[in-house]
Amino acid sequence: MADSKAVMHLSAAEVSTIAAAGSVGEKTQLLNLLVRHILRPLWQKDGVRRVSDAIVRPAVYWLFHSWRLFGYGYFLPALFLWRPRKTVLGLLAYGVVHRQLWWQLACHKLLGYGASRRHRIVNPVKDQIREDKRYLWCLHPHSILADGWHSIIARNSDSFDSTGNGPPELGRKIALCFAPVIQHVPVHQEMYREQCSGADRASITKWWKTPDTDPALIPGGFSEAVFSNAAEKRYEYSYIK
Repeated sequence: MADSKAVMHLSAAEVSTIAAAGSVGEKTQLLNLLVRHILRPLWQKDGVRRVSDAIVRPAVYWLFHSWRLFGYGYFLPALFLWRPRKTVLGLLAYGVVHRQLWWQLACHKLLGYGASRRHRIVNPVKDQIREDKRYLWCLHPHSILADGWHSIIARNSDSFDSTGNGPPELGRKIALCFAPVIQHVPVHQEMYREQCSGADRASITKWWKTPDTDPALIPGGFSEAVFSNAAEKRYEYSYIK
């Protein structure tokens, strides 16, 4: 798997073997190679890309930016009334596959295709970050930077890989600390996978005990987004527990 073009010479049986028994790193590399050398060339061929950008991407964009956090919850009661058995089976099926790496990577790449491409990370103090130091990273204010952050992570599927090097322009592995339930929330868990946890003291400090992963916090949340007065010119409010 060292040669990036080796996937073109793998048999179906070999691919199945790696997918079933390979390490997490091998599975990630295999999926990336399949996308790069098979799916992406097909997507760019004979106008498929332009058709996809015109038809598919707007739907994925809307799904990612409008439904990212519980937007689908409005439809669940109606689905339970309309098709209760199929709805339960669908939720059970998601519960079975949602922590599988192949599912997470596939969803992550789909979300990255639809996510906004306007956001970018600017790190003017990158030269001050030392390899022998550990840091607590923060994203503030919550609502503004969090949306751009999610878009950037969606477009960079290796940002929260255990074998990656963190989000672009940071150059460090990051674990996002906000809520334990995020590990099971659709869209979020597909992007952050194992690199997320709660925001309590124990959950934050455990990342400093790892060799190379720093915790990141998004201070605020509901209170900051709802009760802060956008018209206030003299003071800036932040709610940190």
